[in-house]
Amino acid sequence: MYTLSSGHKMPKLAYGTFRMNEDNVKEALPKALAAGYRHIDCAHLYGNEHHIGPVLSASGIPREELFITSKVFS
Repeated sequence: MYTLSSGHKMPKLAYGTFRMNEDNVKEALPKALAAGYRHIDCAHLYGNEHHIGPVLSASGIPREELFITSKVFS
């Protein structure tokens, strides 16, 4: 775990979503969450964030327990 300046603890290991399409997200992400992943690595460039959000919402995991990271490409 990383301890952020806010005092929150963020998992070092993230579940990557690169190259995941809608079917991959709907099948794999719930399994990753069930396995204990709470850090999800995303990027707008991946084009799948609109599929990830609903899966996270449906998971029932409180938002306070999730860390969603993204990247900005220039």
